[in-house]
Amino acid sequence: MSLSQNVAAEVRSIIAHKKIRNMSVAEALGVSEFRARKLIRGTRPFSIPQVETLATFLNIDLWDQILQPAFAKGGYECPATS
Repeated sequence: MSLSQNVAAEVRSIIAHKKIRNMSVAEALGVSEFRARKLIRGTRPFSIPQVETLATFLNIDLWDQILQPAFAKGGYECPATS
């Protein structure tokens, strides 16, 4: 999987765990529900501002709960630790 798909997988996991609806994610990002579903599925990449907005909306730490796990899943070297 690509890094973008890994980010989407982490976001999906958190959204499912918190039981948040796609419409709420769409509203937080300022996009249509259709576009939000594509982002969440990983068929469209999240932009950096979108991931930052999601972290704030989900009340989570962007690095610890989205980016670091996404890097690790893909076998990518984490920029903060390199």
